[in-house]
Amino acid sequence: MFLDWPELAQWKTVTLCMVGFGTLVACIAELLLVEIFASLMDGRDRRAAVLMRGTSYVLFAAAVVVPVYCLAFWLLTGFYHPSTIAAFLLVEWLCVGVGVYMLRSARGLDDYAK
Repeated sequence: MFLDWPELAQWKTVTLCMVGFGTLVACIAELLLVEIFASLMDGRDRRAAVLMRGTSYVLFAAAVVVPVYCLAFWLLTGFYHPSTIAAFLLVEWLCVGVGVYMLRSARGLDDYAK
């Protein structure tokens, strides 16, 4: 399937799905962050707050999906290496941490805009 890229031929489908999902979430979050900063620079605090809420919801949804992928990865591949556990915990921590930060920032902007 991946004849031109031999190292990918060793990966399981679950790993490729995880990488694809992570890339999608990262791209969505990146686009929302660019829009947030553009809104803040234009002085549109309400729009920035709405975008911050949207970003936090995307990250919280990713934080829910990550444990499901983690469990599927471990069950389907039988690969329980500590590095994979650490990687999944890092993703979980980043998604929840940044999501909470964005939600608190949105609340702060709501208070400021009143």
